[in-house]
Amino acid sequence: MLDSSPVPPSGTVHWIGAGLSTGSGLAALCGAADRVRLWHRTDERAGQSLAALGLTGRARPRAYTPGALTAEPAPGDVVVSMLPAPESPRPWEATRPHVVDRESFEVYPNRDSVPFVGQYGLPPAWKPQTFVRGTLRLDGWLEAWQPVFARLADADAGASAIAELAHDLAARYPTTDADRDRVVLAVTLDVRAGSGRTWSGRHLLDLVGDAEESAMARCVSRTLSAGVRAILRGTLPPGLNRAAETPGRAEEWLTELAGDGIDFRLTTDA
Repeated sequence: MLDSSPVPPSGTVHWIGAGLSTGSGLAALCGAADRVRLWHRTDERAGQSLAALGLTGRARPRAYTPGALTAEPAPGDVVVSMLPAPESPRPWEATRPHVVDRESFEVYPNRDSVPFVGQYGLPPAWKPQTFVRGTLRLDGWLEAWQPVFARLADADAGASAIAELAHDLAARYPTTDADRDRVVLAVTLDVRAGSGRTWSGRHLLDLVGDAEESAMARCVSRTLSAGVRAILRGTLPPGLNRAAETPGRAEEWLTELAGDGIDFRLTTDA
């Protein structure tokens, strides 16, 4: 009879990819895991990425190929993919205004929002009127990027034309060491009772990068690192799970993330 019991974590983590979203979370993971392997296109590239993060000797470089990645992981190892996921086609066409904390943004869907409504666990008696789940951009983003979107929507524009556009934009608008990115994440609930009484609550993260690390790298890698640490501790069960499915678990994650520099501000208005 096959043993179907969960395999305990081995303490080894395979981190695949070292792009812009890989940051200090990998360093935190090196302190929590017994062994960390960073997979990149070549051993040299992986080693360079580790050196840039100050992690030489704390993680082992690996050259990524499907065969190599298939062969090395053992039962109980944790595999983390930082490879890009497919995006929705032409999402900018559904852009709409959106206000967060009295600041105007533009939002477009990055996934089909409707299936996510049930994950929020709203009481059955509640009737959702509006549900917005998408990517925030600064006010004016859609107008500024219209020439780019027109090129992307051109059916005759092949991969070479898109690559040429990317190189042209990089040459005309180069970033400098003084540039800083910003990450804004807002989860808002507005409720209106039949009596007319209203309530509103929001968790807001507004983070700006610094000289050591971009805000994106900090948010993505440290949040991911917190999830992997939960797996290594055995507090996140096997299978497909959301990070926090109960109020208690959500509070635990928010507290841990605040300790990692990802601090959400809660505001309510009754």
